[in-house]
Amino acid sequence: MNKKYFKMSYVALVVASGLANASPIIGVDDAYFTGADEYFVVDPRTACDIFNQKVSYINNALGGIDDTAHIDNLCRTVRINDGQIEDSYNLTTVNGAYAHGSSSYPITEQIDVARTIDILMFSQSNKTDYVLIVNGSIDVSKQQAVWGGVVEWNDENVLPFFWYREGYLGQVFHGNSQFNYMSGESEYKMSKKRAESESNNTNEIERLTWKYLSETCENGDLNAYCIPQGYKFGDQFINTETYPSSTNANGKTVDIANSTSFSFDISGSFEASKSDGPSAGLSVGFGFSKTKESSQTHDVMTLTSVGQGNDVGTKVTQRINTLALGNAADNYQASGDSWNRVVNAAEIWGEDLYRSYPLDSYEAWQENYTSDRRSCKSQAIIFGNSLTIARTHLNMYGGSWKIQDEDIKTVESNYGVTIDTKCTVDDNGQTFRVMQDTLL
Repeated sequence: MNKKYFKMSYVALVVASGLANASPIIGVDDAYFTGADEYFVVDPRTACDIFNQKVSYINNALGGIDDTAHIDNLCRTVRINDGQIEDSYNLTTVNGAYAHGSSSYPITEQIDVARTIDILMFSQSNKTDYVLIVNGSIDVSKQQAVWGGVVEWNDENVLPFFWYREGYLGQVFHGNSQFNYMSGESEYKMSKKRAESESNNTNEIERLTWKYLSETCENGDLNAYCIPQGYKFGDQFINTETYPSSTNANGKTVDIANSTSFSFDISGSFEASKSDGPSAGLSVGFGFSKTKESSQTHDVMTLTSVGQGNDVGTKVTQRINTLALGNAADNYQASGDSWNRVVNAAEIWGEDLYRSYPLDSYEAWQENYTSDRRSCKSQAIIFGNSLTIARTHLNMYGGSWKIQDEDIKTVESNYGVTIDTKCTVDDNGQTFRVMQDTLL
């Protein structure tokens, strides 16, 4: 199948109907089994609608057969907060044109975070595939300093402060991290119980619940408790895909997600028949890819991608490659207003270093079931997204541009969703996990 790629400003999805080794049903067009039609959709939730239409059409052609032979809601979706999550924070850091620890003219910045977090759940015979998709960015929309009165810079005029001769740099991202993860209901309840013991405020309980759950699932000594089926079935829970990944082998370059496209295609093999219905052999295949031709490569940042033990999720952390930054700084241009702001920072370093950092990412898992009924437990399945925003002042003395001191200010933003599911076994002995409620 030929794949189509699109520049990602919103998630690009390709949904295909290629159904190999099918047994077409009389009255159902072959295209619903073997077609290669492709669909471009701008919302991950629409991918489910398109694919389910095909399954529904086949089910309708099986009229008169017992309902157990039908598959409903093969693909279900949920969006955290049912819309875009928007947060705003203020951080004050050391002015980059002054030394580490200086109190001269500190810079206060407004940092806006906008993201959508979508979950796709594909229920199949004896397995379930899950995909978590994050779209969004961290944007610094305002900088302020006090010099006589308040001096302010907004939007595209937001720039890093820099003293080249001494190697001081401030108002940049250094230490951003994002952790996408899954968990079972038991550990979520433990985190909520702990939060409730510390606060009576509903919003604070929610914040602490997601904070504590994220910390547990990220802890290699504890995250076995996050495996949805329980740690005894950890070998049947697989983290199949993650993006973005670590920097390339030489450690100097990183592909930035907001200038990279990715797609995934969904295909099914129904082997449908009048006696068994479409549940026999139903499967969905995934393929993630990104186009290097359209990727923007920067060598002033590195990403470290760490898959957590037991496959519960992946944490990606960003840091500055100071040697590459220093080499590019030979061509810097200082502002003419005595503030020593780098007016050509976008050209020599890239805006993702200091003004607009992309959060686009995805994670995919597969949960497998055996004849052991305990391998699929009816419960809430939990998906989380944990974000740390780090603004930093660096001292990089000498020609090596190594960091001597760093002053990092951070804020955390944790979100998640619980999805009620039920495990069922059909007349053919096949196990399905299905979402219980209709969630959009």
